[in-house]
Amino acid sequence: MGNYNKDGKIVVENGVVVICDVDGVLVDFYKLFHDFINNDKEMKEKGISAPEDYIPSYWDYKCLIKEEGLFKKKFDELPNNWPENMDLLEGSKSYVDQVKKLGSRVILLTNIPHYMQHNRIQNLISHGVIFDEAYFSPSTPPVPKHEYLNSLKSRYVDKNGNPVKFVFIDDRTKNITQTVDNFPELDMGFTMDLPFNSDCIKNLTEDQKKKISWESKDHKECFEKMISWIKENSV
Repeated sequence: MGNYNKDGKIVVENGVVVICDVDGVLVDFYKLFHDFINNDKEMKEKGISAPEDYIPSYWDYKCLIKEEGLFKKKFDELPNNWPENMDLLEGSKSYVDQVKKLGSRVILLTNIPHYMQHNRIQNLISHGVIFDEAYFSPSTPPVPKHEYLNSLKSRYVDKNGNPVKFVFIDDRTKNITQTVDNFPELDMGFTMDLPFNSDCIKNLTEDQKKKISWESKDHKECFEKMISWIKENSV
């Protein structure tokens, strides 16, 4: 919910709306998938395993799972309720709590099939993660996240009735660059210097660099930089 002004707009206390990805930002997808493939009979027979701290160089794990179609096959073999069984990344709940305490509105924006949406929400609630809204962008076929943001931009004002600032945190740099290019209202995007982002980071334009923080090595550093930005830019 939230406080509404006389025009029916949601008033954001500090004037900053935080758009927050889930996988790789709040929850640990890698641990879940690695545990699955490391205990899978077929993967063991093929000699494929993932070290505990392994971060893939490609989103589809083709750096590790080279056989054509095998990644998709194994991903599809995950239990239908797999989002409900994920661990939080270290400190992620505390970081969200800090963002909420600063007066920001937290909006989750996550790629996940429609039939797993309730599992995702149940998982976050069970871990005590507090958020204001959640939106789901299907991964097949993929829908760019910025398309959802365009429908949200006129809903919020700060306590003085002025437009809010938007920030976006996502472990996948491509989602941030697409948003910078297609959602002018974005004030700052926060992402991570992870192996699967290397090509995208290498090709950042000068205009994109003005609105993107990409040097963080993990979700903790990324959150800390975003929280510092929020403190400096709150009303």
